[in-house]
Amino acid sequence: MKLKINKIFRKQKVSKMGKPYTSVSILADVEGVKDCWINDYDAEYNRSWAEGMEVDINLEKYGEYKGKPTYNVVKPAKANSAEAMSVINNKLDKILELLSKQESVVVSESDSDIPF
Repeated sequence: MKLKINKIFRKQKVSKMGKPYTSVSILADVEGVKDCWINDYDAEYNRSWAEGMEVDINLEKYGEYKGKPTYNVVKPAKANSAEAMSVINNKLDKILELLSKQESVVVSESDSDIPF
C-alpha cells in the first residue's frame, strides 16, 4: 500500500530482556483515515524514510488508539527461495568449474614420509 508519511519518530528503547533497539512510529493517512499510527523497528529499508515521503509498504491492523486503527509494518520479504536457490546453484557451478580445472594434487603413497 502506498502512503505518505505525515510524521515519523525514532526512539531508542531497551527491551524487557535488556536489549537496545530503535522504535519507529509513523503517522500517516491509511485508507481514508487521517493520522493513523504505524509501528515498526529500525531496519535498513526504513532508515531513509522522512516526513513527506511516499512509501510502499504492507500493513497489518494491530489495534486501535483514540478511535483510530493502528498498524504494524509487515516486513518486506527477502528474495524468494527459488531465486535464492538459483543464485546459489550458479555460484556452486562456478566453484565446481574452477575446481575441475585445477591439477590434481599428488599425495605420497608411501608411509615412510608420514610424521606419525
